[in-house]
Amino acid sequence: MEVAQNRPMTTLYHMPLTCSLAVRIAADYGGIALNIIHADTLSRRDYKAINPLGLICSLRTPDGEIITETSAALMWVQSQSADNDFRREPQDADYYQLLRWIAFVATEIHKQIYRMVFYDELDDASKDNIRALAPARFGLLDNHLAQRKFLLGDHFSAADAYLFWATRLAERARVDLTPYQHLNAYAQRVQAIPAIGKTFSDDWERKQAEMQKQTAR
Repeated sequence: MEVAQNRPMTTLYHMPLTCSLAVRIAADYGGIALNIIHADTLSRRDYKAINPLGLICSLRTPDGEIITETSAALMWVQSQSADNDFRREPQDADYYQLLRWIAFVATEIHKQIYRMVFYDELDDASKDNIRALAPARFGLLDNHLAQRKFLLGDHFSAADAYLFWATRLAERARVDLTPYQHLNAYAQRVQAIPAIGKTFSDDWERKQAEMQKQTAR
């Protein structure tokens, strides 16, 4: 895909290990250069001028358009890739499967489970009730991946970027993934992809450094 000279870069407003990591991974795999701005370096007022809800993630396209919601950002990033094995277009046979799995991770795992168990105002008993939803959802994924390399078959997609993020966040969410042999093998396979492994490691190290600073205060 040709890129116009002097065209502004795509900007991702990011926080380590949050859902915007999925967008970083998709962009790195798909060959989309990103200008990363860590949202915590902005004042809350300035960031809310970009995303009025103050939530991650937010993406600014080279044309200046703001795209919020991880699902939409993933779809935009993959649409810009020159990698024909990564990019799915509406006429492709598995395009709606791409939408299906991005929506599944967004609604069944990200918002229904992770968003709630990290919600400070929710009591521990309620969080455990929400975690009890996890086996059915991760079991479904485990069965789906039993005979597939990636969610859509042989080739990595933006949906895999989102699911990989979800697997890496499970421990912090106190969601046990050890029973899911195929899902764990899948996550290891994805992390072994050099560009993805490096992006995840960089994010993990930045998050650990942030936590150490907070502990030292």
